Amino acid sequence: MQQPSSSGQNNQLVSKTPRRNIPALLTYASATPTEETNPIISPRFLSGTPEMLLNWFSVITSPCLFEVIGQLKEIERCEELQQSVLLLRGQLGMILRVTFYINDYHTLSPDCNGFWIRCVGRMQDANTMRAFTIREATPNEVYALPRMSSLSEQEVNLMKFSTA
Repeated sequence: MQQPSSSGQNNQLVSKTPRRNIPALLTYASATPTEETNPIISPRFLSGTPEMLLNWFSVITSPCLFEVIGQLKEIERCEELQQSVLLLRGQLGMILRVTFYINDYHTLSPDCNGFWIRCVGRMQDANTMRAFTIREATPNEVYALPRMSSLSEQEVNLMKFSTA
């Protein structure tokens, strides 16, 4: 009788090992022991308008990235702090302050007031977002905004009811 080669043994071992659900492992990787027994999966990335973002800030307690698409009203530049502040206006007129620094990625021309802008970042406080990337929104992104924001709104509503 021939002994199986070492590569054959490895294949047998791999096939006998139980398969694990990789997304579940990634979800529970940072969970505390109490969260493992009663997992609540929270969204990590939400898309919407400035009005939605301002409303969601009070509901969301976990760390989350936000994508916001709105019309640029004004850019304020501060050379001493190496930062700029964008004022994004939503469809209902609410204004969100978006802060970004010179070393962050952005592709904005100086005269882009009134353009649709896409920002991705984290909320700093109730009215200010710290953006990591800023660029002009494509027509497809503006077109998909109602669908993406309604899906994000559903996730936020699930979070409201799961914590209540």
